Amino acid sequence: MDLQNICLCCMHELPFGAEVCPNCSKNVREPQHAPLLQKRYVLGGRYLIGFCTDSSTDCVVYSGFDLQNNVPVSVCEFLPKNLIVRGEGEPSVSVRVGYGAMYESCLQSFVKLWKTLMSLNRTPALPTVKEIFSANSTAYAVCEKLESINLETYLSSSEEKFNWERVKNVFRPILIALRKLNANGIVHAAVSPETILVGSDGKLHLSGFSIPQTKSDVIELRALSSSGFAPIELSDRRLHVGTYTDVYSVMAVMYKVLTGIRPQNAAERAVNDSMFIPQEYAKELDKKAIETILSALAVYPEARIKTVDELFTLLYPERAEAADEAKSRIKKEETQPKTAVSEPKADKPPEKEKKPTLPPQKNELPESGSSITLKVILTALLVAAMVFVTAYSTLLYKYFDVPFLDKALSAMTFLPMNGETKEHTTKPPETTESSAPISKSVIVADFTQLTYRDIESSKTFNENFDIEFSFEPSREVEKNSIISQSIPAGKTVEQGTKIKIVVSSGKPYVVLRDVMGMKYEDAYSLLTKDGFVVQKVIKENDGSRTPGTVYTMSLVAGLEFEEGTTVTLSVWGE
Repeated sequence: MDLQNICLCCMHELPFGAEVCPNCSKNVREPQHAPLLQKRYVLGGRYLIGFCTDSSTDCVVYSGFDLQNNVPVSVCEFLPKNLIVRGEGEPSVSVRVGYGAMYESCLQSFVKLWKTLMSLNRTPALPTVKEIFSANSTAYAVCEKLESINLETYLSSSEEKFNWERVKNVFRPILIALRKLNANGIVHAAVSPETILVGSDGKLHLSGFSIPQTKSDVIELRALSSSGFAPIELSDRRLHVGTYTDVYSVMAVMYKVLTGIRPQNAAERAVNDSMFIPQEYAKELDKKAIETILSALAVYPEARIKTVDELFTLLYPERAEAADEAKSRIKKEETQPKTAVSEPKADKPPEKEKKPTLPPQKNELPESGSSITLKVILTALLVAAMVFVTAYSTLLYKYFDVPFLDKALSAMTFLPMNGETKEHTTKPPETTESSAPISKSVIVADFTQLTYRDIESSKTFNENFDIEFSFEPSREVEKNSIISQSIPAGKTVEQGTKIKIVVSSGKPYVVLRDVMGMKYEDAYSLLTKDGFVVQKVIKENDGSRTPGTVYTMSLVAGLEFEEGTTVTLSVWGE
């Protein structure tokens, strides 16, 4: 790609001489002024900076391009405009007088927030964080680029109608993401149609993250909330923000998608609550659904559903019940002895009424006690032998490849690599009382040729197998690709068989040591031993600094980074 001829907003190639991008309609000649970074500034020697695409009180998001991997990215810069100044064309920020301590505290919160988000990279509705580092007296988080529009734009340009079941279905990933954020001590507190994105994959994604100080009484960093979707605690400082804040906001957005109506402002509702569910939608909801919606949208926190986890359970009770039933069934199967299952026998005609037994004639002798005992023993041994043979056959069939048993299968299902189920049937044997039970089987796919997202999102795979994922670091296997599977590809197994799949979490992570003030040679030796790639930049020395010592680091010490990450050390010159 010609980097001199790309749109710095969407990072798509431009037609020759174009001033307006045909992809995103952005005027490519539009200037970008301070305190934003200049267009085409190369951050950290790697990321080409484009237009600012989003802004809040504590950070801005730029469209960027990774020059090392040749892919578009999003670059989030910590830029609390009320606390800093940046001159036109200058990359470094300066903290306003008297705000030094507050800035440092907020900067640490920014790094902690994005480090937590990085630890949740495998959550589909959350951004995939590639790198966190410091530069220009501030900090940056680099994420994978998501082709998307916000939900507000999508709804205004679409005539699609959503019933309640569909609303619940499309919002499930958002609720899962909020559950994980809350579990890690993060309250989003800005969920709205502007911060929920509709990706090119047709799924919802969450954006608009901010540091905790934006939800507190720090006036200079008060979070920007969206009218109608922000609960009363975001405008009334006597109240506190909590997990119930996200409950209100996400349900307000679901209400808007369902009805097409923007919710009434929370402050207005506190005075005169006129918010309701229109009759045309209410008549399609059961009593429990209506109670859940109204409880999640209660004006004051004390009357509201307290956590997203509780809201999730109320919205998807069938999943919780299914999980409980599965656990109960597994426990029951573990406690009961396994027995062979045979086909039910055809109903026998009713037995004729038995005639009364006549007493033995004089010339007939009754059976002795020892003879009766012998018959009972022989019968018991015969029954035991039959049970053993049946159980042994079942065991062979279940755990081993036994050809003569495989021939008894009548409905085979083959699973090709494209994820589609292909039915293959053989002529069923004539049904007899001794025929083996017919069961559905599937062919195990070669999962090592797929990625975690391919498998996790495949309806076919999840219907045919009980898949259990685990994640391990790997230097050889690319991140999110498959390292191994517990059952080899091509093997025929019963539908529902558990398969354990090991997914690569990428290269091992190592903690970056603080080498500032050390001799460059010592710092270089230490960091390369840890697995980092070290670059050196000479800093002009006015004579007051010790030559050859490390002045700054391009990455934040104390954080974890992938093995092989490049760290640039600024070293005082002679």
